[in-house]
Amino acid sequence: MSAPKPNITKLRAVISLLIGAYDDYASAEGCKKTLNKNEFKTLIQTEMPELLENSRSQKQMKEMYDMFDHDRDGAVDFQEFATTVTALACCLREMPQ
Repeated sequence: MSAPKPNITKLRAVISLLIGAYDDYASAEGCKKTLNKNEFKTLIQTEMPELLENSRSQKQMKEMYDMFDHDRDGAVDFQEFATTVTALACCLREMPQ
């Protein structure tokens, strides 16, 4: 008989999903600890398409990438990703539903 699974809180589930989504896309190419531009584009188009007016717009994708790449090193690390997603959550919370 297997041990009972502990209850996972909503917040812990959200954190696990955020980490899992980042890791899934970051591991697609090259460095598994950062998102390159191609991985980022795939993540945004798949997971958050509503952030883009035109998902094929290279200019809009570059602006979005620059918003996430805080230190402008050409890669989005997990801290940059989590910080920006949290800021987006704050903005969405304030929007009328």
